[in-house]
Amino acid sequence: MTSRRIFRGLSGATDRNLPKHQARRRKNEQKKLKVPNESQHTTAANSSTTANNPSNVLHQTDSASQSIESEENALQETHGEPSSSEDFSRSTAEIQHCRKRIRNVQESIQLSDSVIPRTWQENTLNAVLNCVNEAFAILNHYKCEELDKNLCKELSLALFMLVQLSMQSGPMAGGKPGYFKRCGSDVAKMALKFLEDAFPEDVLRIIEFTEKQSDAIQKWKSNAQKAIEKDKAPSK
Repeated sequence: MTSRRIFRGLSGATDRNLPKHQARRRKNEQKKLKVPNESQHTTAANSSTTANNPSNVLHQTDSASQSIESEENALQETHGEPSSSEDFSRSTAEIQHCRKRIRNVQESIQLSDSVIPRTWQENTLNAVLNCVNEAFAILNHYKCEELDKNLCKELSLALFMLVQLSMQSGPMAGGKPGYFKRCGSDVAKMALKFLEDAFPEDVLRIIEFTEKQSDAIQKWKSNAQKAIEKDKAPSK
């Protein structure tokens, strides 16, 4: 009788961990397949119950619609019309933002030393015009009782001081704002166009400049018109 030599591994740490017999694996897999799935039975039972009782379907539909309506009502309450206090805080924030923009433009004009008319028009007059338009939009949008009177007065004063600074900067630099006798007719045309675009009658009424401030703006318009009619070159 001959004996076979059985290979027992290479004397490693896991050589004795032989795999399980394949027949045992197949038996366990067959048992698992025979066990019914409880979740499938539960789903089937629920579907059969719903099919037999249509009133349950209606009840679930009604509850779902009620929950949707309650959510919509909550959203309407959350995003409803703003209260007067919210309008007041929003208008105050917008006025403060406009004043900050005016300060930034004012600092930019003070730091600029360019006397070229086209550069003055683009960097100074257009920037000041944007500030005027923003202030007019804020004051025109909100009602008078919704605004802080002190903030409105401060905004109007800061805006007038910015316009006054633009009328004595660049090619019009000097101690007197709106002095058109040395700048020439081309600069006077730019200044007049800026003043007419920035301050029509409705803007002067909404921004509520003082009478003295409004008279100064009208005087600058008149002086610019006279300089255009004279059509003189700028003095050296």
